[in-house]
Amino acid sequence: MTATQQPRFGLSAAVDVAVLLAVLICLAACDGFPADPEATTERVTHSGTLRSGIVAAPGSEESLARGFVEKLAAAAGAEAKVKRGSAELLLKDLEQGGLDVVIGAFAKESPWRKRVALSPPLKAQEPPGDLPVLRAAVRSGENRWLLFVARHLAQGRE
Repeated sequence: MTATQQPRFGLSAAVDVAVLLAVLICLAACDGFPADPEATTERVTHSGTLRSGIVAAPGSEESLARGFVEKLAAAAGAEAKVKRGSAELLLKDLEQGGLDVVIGAFAKESPWRKRVALSPPLKAQEPPGDLPVLRAAVRSGENRWLLFVARHLAQGRE
């Protein structure tokens, strides 16, 4: 740097280097976002098994739920293991880590949304009011997994 040149932003070269290093360190640390504290995405892809629950539903809804589970498993390079049951039992199993995803008819404002993460509806639009519709539920905090599920749900609607 010549005597007539000013450091960028009016700072010394050492400060410029320190800022650049801090930015690079922050960018490198962002690799794990969104995070999966319980490593659901990695467990599904590495084990080759998607542990899913389907809440008992009328024929066409159950068929849609099974189809989504199969597509989700294929996208993760996994085989779907499907457990059928009541919402209460399946969601408790999900909360405790026994399942990776539960598909069922849940209202947008379901009391369960405080304990699990709910996806948008499997069908194209949110219904009026707070009617229960088919949604995927995943463990709370498993944001990478929720993003994976939501991305494949959106692709299925296109």
